[in-house]
Amino acid sequence: MSYADFYAVMEAVWTAMALVGIGLGGYLLRAERHDRALAQAENGRTGILSWALVTNETLKVIGQFLLFMAGVGSLATPNPTAPATPLGPVFIGLLVLFTALGVGQSAVLIYARTRIARYPVAVLAQQETLLEVQRDMATSADVADLAQRATTSEHRADVAEQRADVSERRADAAEERERE
Repeated sequence: MSYADFYAVMEAVWTAMALVGIGLGGYLLRAERHDRALAQAENGRTGILSWALVTNETLKVIGQFLLFMAGVGSLATPNPTAPATPLGPVFIGLLVLFTALGVGQSAVLIYARTRIARYPVAVLAQQETLLEVQRDMATSADVADLAQRATTSEHRADVAEQRADVSERRADAAEERERE
């Protein structure tokens, strides 16, 4: 395989992967914007997370679009027969790697969104958005946290009662010794 053939194959691979990345990123961006619209009324952590996810998806789609445009431009120009530097093939491989990482990240996030939305909370609930799942999880986490705090408080009360009993016995023993 000549360098020109290698270059052509890599151009085609990164261009196709960038196109897939744009599609996956567009899907995620639409989903995140939907979640963001639901979180508009809320402040705090949910709003910040929603803003960050929308911004992240926007940047990812822009990056994939730039990689796609670079691939189209590269496919439209003739390929060199030899690398300009010994690192030429490495740079082409890095473009393919970064494109694959973006596509992989989008695929994992789509899988996670689907799995989280179908995750059973108390009853097998089927939430439509990640925001609904976050609310359900926060509610169940608050209940679990309160139960944990109650258990901890009960344990501390028991320990304090035992210490009080020990102190009382020591005080009684000290009084006995003073009488003698």
